[in-house]
Amino acid sequence: MRRRQTEALGTDARRGVGALRPSAMAALARERWILLKLLRFAGGRTVSGLLAAQAVGVVGITGTAVATGWLVGSLAVPQPRFGEAVPALAAVIATVLAAQAAAVFQTQYAGVAARHVDGAIRARIRTIALTPTGVEHLDDPAFVQDVERACDLGLGWRVRSPGNAVAGQLTLAFQMVSAGSAAVVLGLRFPVLALFITVASLVMRTMLRRQLVWLTAVGESRAADFQRSDYYSRLATEPNAAKDIRLFGLGPWTVGRARRAELAGREPEWAARESVTRRQGVSVTVALATAGLLLWTVGGSGQSAGTIARCLAAGFVVMQLQVFGQEVFDIEYGVVTVQALSRVEARVLEVRPAGTAPPPGDTPPLVRFQDVTFRYPGSSRAVIDRLTLEIRPGETLAIVGVNGAGKTTLVKLMAGLYQPTSGRITVDGVDVRELDADRWRGRMTALFQDFVHYRTTVAENVVMSAPEHRQDHCGVRAALDAAGAGPMISRLPQGIDTSLWTGSAGGFDLSGGQWQTLAIARVLFAIRHGRRLLILDEPTAHLDAEAEQRFNQRIAAGALGASVVLISHRLSNVRTADRIVVLDGGRITESGTHDDLVALGGVYARLFKLQASRFSEVTK
Repeated sequence: MRRRQTEALGTDARRGVGALRPSAMAALARERWILLKLLRFAGGRTVSGLLAAQAVGVVGITGTAVATGWLVGSLAVPQPRFGEAVPALAAVIATVLAAQAAAVFQTQYAGVAARHVDGAIRARIRTIALTPTGVEHLDDPAFVQDVERACDLGLGWRVRSPGNAVAGQLTLAFQMVSAGSAAVVLGLRFPVLALFITVASLVMRTMLRRQLVWLTAVGESRAADFQRSDYYSRLATEPNAAKDIRLFGLGPWTVGRARRAELAGREPEWAARESVTRRQGVSVTVALATAGLLLWTVGGSGQSAGTIARCLAAGFVVMQLQVFGQEVFDIEYGVVTVQALSRVEARVLEVRPAGTAPPPGDTPPLVRFQDVTFRYPGSSRAVIDRLTLEIRPGETLAIVGVNGAGKTTLVKLMAGLYQPTSGRITVDGVDVRELDADRWRGRMTALFQDFVHYRTTVAENVVMSAPEHRQDHCGVRAALDAAGAGPMISRLPQGIDTSLWTGSAGGFDLSGGQWQTLAIARVLFAIRHGRRLLILDEPTAHLDAEAEQRFNQRIAAGALGASVVLISHRLSNVRTADRIVVLDGGRITESGTHDDLVALGGVYARLFKLQASRFSEVTK
């Protein structure tokens, strides 16, 4: 493996001159121009300050070479007078101070510009991720990985920040200008030498850059290892995992897994760095040769001392092209994030246009699945297989089945979060794909087993189900009372305005049952504001029998004629449903009331008897 990597690096180095081909240079210029265009996000004042600091830096560096020659020339005369050298000395001091001050301001403005660009790109990524009406793109590992790369802030040891890359590219552009200015100063006396040193330095820089690009690619190819390392590292500190880690003595296991994953990612990088280091003989030779040629040509030219000093100083500025600063690493690593952003944008452009038809009426809808089949991207197995189902207005429909039967997928299809592989889903006769997704979802609400704990106030937790009515404080209190949350709210320090963000001063946390009560209030608030299709996906999975009964009573009392789709493993929870369907292998295999299905003696009857027998054994 290491030998192949070394051979690849050698090939890249030998192709260094080839990278100066017009086509290669044009491609590189396009890539860097894309970076520079991101400066529009940095803000006018910041960019102006950064450009001014860079310009002063160019003048300072080139001016120092000229002023140094002037100073040496004024002193290299018979019986030099200090007073005659003062202007030259002042010029040297001024140019050096200007260059140093410019470097300080460059650092400050570059940091501000980088953070502005990073913030704008992160906002862009959030917008892109929310643009599709469905969630298929969020199931694509490549898309998620590109999002993570594009959002990398490059803090600490990381330099994969698009903002850092933009600032670094601007710095590099002005370094090129400085080298060009110095080459002109040298070329006024030694044009051939100036051209040779410039070309040699550019070729050497290109070879070194190709090595850096290769190192970057090696690191990027191990992204999955670093993700695993991060996962195991977080396991050791996450509150939810802390109980298991300590109870089962898994500390050494998590640390060991994290270490192995990190080493799996780092060892190829270390091998690549070792290979690059061993091959720096060419770089050292070229640097020594150009420096020797500069000293020999200029020093032996017979020019005046001032001219020699000026040309040597200018020549060494040109040779700085062979030296890589931090900005080069920022660019090469940061370019990866910009490329990731381009792929993210291209992926969203492929998304089909959203529907525009409004969902008809504000009454409970008639939803039909017509011969619907669905497969997850990249899978050959049909989760939903030629399913036909009708959800009638105002009825309570229970969907039961074993794990993996497709119950939750059915809900996601109905909500338009996924699109059927084949078949169609209609709402009052209109295909879901033709509906305005936001308005259609504005007619439904849902309570899932893994509902979100919003770390905000109690009141805001309730209104999340109908955010357009967030000012309805009376409705919030009514929903909380209907959910049985009155006693809980009375004990909170600030009532419904209590913050549930435990990381802030005065933050308060709830127990599992209290969060469940808050989630019920969220559903009831949505129904109060016109949601006429209620989806309950395993809502009582973590409740005891008594709490489950209270839940059913409160939902039934607050449903207000809405259609209810209830998904549950607990068959005692679905007995009172108007209709029960059994989902097996992605198809409806049984349908009817509880009594009908028990009498049928099929899958439902077997599951019901099994659960009932377990309950009977416990109560004996």
